[in-house]
Amino acid sequence: LGILSPNNGRGDIFFGDAADDNIGQIKYSHVDDSLTIRTNAADRLVIDSSGNLLIKTGEIDMQGGNKTVKTSAGFLQVGTSGSHHTAFITGGTERMRIDTSGLVGINLTPSGSSKLQVGGSMRFAGSGTASDSTNPIIYRVSGEDSLAFASGNTERMRLDSSGQLLIGTTTPGIAGAEQLTVESSASGGITIRTATNGNGSLFFSDATSGDAEYDGYVQYEQTNQALTFGT
Repeated sequence: LGILSPNNGRGDIFFGDAADDNIGQIKYSHVDDSLTIRTNAADRLVIDSSGNLLIKTGEIDMQGGNKTVKTSAGFLQVGTSGSHHTAFITGGTERMRIDTSGLVGINLTPSGSSKLQVGGSMRFAGSGTASDSTNPIIYRVSGEDSLAFASGNTERMRLDSSGQLLIGTTTPGIAGAEQLTVESSASGGITIRTATNGNGSLFFSDATSGDAEYDGYVQYEQTNQALTFGT
């Protein structure tokens, strides 16, 4: 079956019934060299002169077994144009969304300015090293349940599996004083900076309420320029 039409014309195949003689249609336009498929008297799918597939309405429903979408050359691009977000759905429920600002939300609708927002917990599987990137990264330490923070190809801080926070080192301090360990290859220290009328404090406690919250303390009063030791 061949359908010849003028250069500025169109070739059509109609599908009809007693109620509508062109309820379905396949049409080829020689004006822009596009092929259009219509169902229920409306354009549903267009293949343009560049081979682009344009779906006017409806969904792509891949049924029966696993399916793969891939490209054998170049890159695969998925997205939207205009003021529309891109959503990823499993089990009939939206799981991830990329909005028009480039914000990514997992199990939530992103808002504000944070680029990645997660509605729930995050799990780090596998492992990494500080040299994986020159940019700041967070990774799980190989062979242990520790979370490491690195910048400039160097690990800067580690939260180990015992809940100990290690800054500048991977070795905890002496037993009984190992919850926070800070190390420097030169001089080191911890700074408590407050307002000019504020206090910098270090409290020693064996309770979660009452006076026992500060059984002992070291406090510096900026107003009086005074250092106080309390027991």
